[in-house]
Amino acid sequence: MKILFFGTSKFAIPSLRALAQSTHDILAVITQPDRRRGRGLQVTAPPVKDEAKKLGLKIEQLKDVSSSQSQDLLAKYDTDLFVVVSFGQILKEAVLKIPKIFSINLHASLLPKYRGAAPINWALVNGEAISGVTVMRMTEKLDAGDVIFSREEPITDDDDAGTLSVRLANIGAEVLVEAVSRIEKGEAVMKSQDRSKVTLAPSLKREDGLIDWTKVSKEIRNHIRGMMPWPGAFTYHKSKIFKLHKVEEVRIEPGDQSPGEIVGVSKEDGITVKTGERDMGIIIKELQMEGRRTMGTAEFLRGYTVVPGDRFGKTAKQMPSKGDR
Repeated sequence: MKILFFGTSKFAIPSLRALAQSTHDILAVITQPDRRRGRGLQVTAPPVKDEAKKLGLKIEQLKDVSSSQSQDLLAKYDTDLFVVVSFGQILKEAVLKIPKIFSINLHASLLPKYRGAAPINWALVNGEAISGVTVMRMTEKLDAGDVIFSREEPITDDDDAGTLSVRLANIGAEVLVEAVSRIEKGEAVMKSQDRSKVTLAPSLKREDGLIDWTKVSKEIRNHIRGMMPWPGAFTYHKSKIFKLHKVEEVRIEPGDQSPGEIVGVSKEDGITVKTGERDMGIIIKELQMEGRRTMGTAEFLRGYTVVPGDRFGKTAKQMPSKGDR
């Protein structure tokens, strides 16, 4: 099977490797242009480009895959199948029709649940116990095509979006190779998606990371898991922003504390914060102050002071510490 592989992020690398090691022929790897990233704004290549170089594959970097120039370039390849994994651009109908057979996409959810750009994150935020991957035939409507193959994967209590993404990328690579083989043999069975079960997973914005302390402890913990590693779940203490990386749910003595209020500080146990439940909170085990590296609470408390009665909140002005009120 002659393939054009479309991918950009790290999630696509296991799939690219698996197809390169299979009997199928990758004619070229289509990825996005190098971009300036990070604080130094250094020009950085997409992860898939670096991997394609290692594999000795031809690389095409397209700023707009649906432009007339890009369509002309893609049409020059004698391609059976377009394979798309975490590419980051929408392929218009004219592009999807270029290959002889059709175009397929590996999506990191069990479709029709979590259509969209951030399925792993929102599955964790919503407290799902099961995730998975789906290979579908692509249509111009995002993530709406017929399902060719899917596989479930349990979400563990220790998972965050980073760890689950790595696991689904590897599982997805296996599923993708199997799906391509079934297509080649004419054995692919396609099933339309149940539109009544569609849920959405929109792109994340930085502000999605803001912690709402009025929610229950489990919801806050799931939110923190789902926002890792980006944009990161964050809160404010006085004038500073803090990202919370690891927390645990904990039962606390009921009192007159309000959500976001610090009710306990211990180098051994962590920082305990009241949530939206009467007798529950969370213990912060690992956090990151703006401009600093991630650290455990014991190390953090050696250089920064928080005391019971202080508060975390949505903004410094809205949530002052007790001593400032």
